Amino acid sequence: VMLAAVRRCPEVLRLAAGELRGDRELALCAVQRSGRSLQFVSPELQADREVVLAAVKHEGLAVRFADARLQADSEVARAAVMQNGWALELLSAELRSDREIVYAAVEQEGQVIKHVVGGLQNSRDLVLTAVRSNAEALR
Repeated sequence: VMLAAVRRCPEVLRLAAGELRGDRELALCAVQRSGRSLQFVSPELQADREVVLAAVKHEGLAVRFADARLQADSEVARAAVMQNGWALELLSAELRSDREIVYAAVEQEGQVIKHVVGGLQNSRDLVLTAVRSNAEALR
């Protein structure tokens, strides 16, 4: 019954009893339909790589609900910024200075260049990428 409800409305998971929030099948079903549902799953599942990747691939900003260890994971970060460049601002300074992650974010949304850390911020190529993505990127 709960699986059918989650398929129709993933946010219904927030009303679920504790043991259902820890059900991996329910969690995957919910986050694949609404990445933000990650906030309603158990802490154990917020630390589950497959569940978190499914969430951020659907909604990049869901990275904020992932376990800290996975928030610092480059694969999770890359998936998040590829879905929504604004996820870059939720990442650690180390990841905001990672060339591959930064370029993925800026290609998706040029305005996130203001959240880049370190020398990459002054890279001519990155600035051009940002402006190509969003003409308002440097405002």
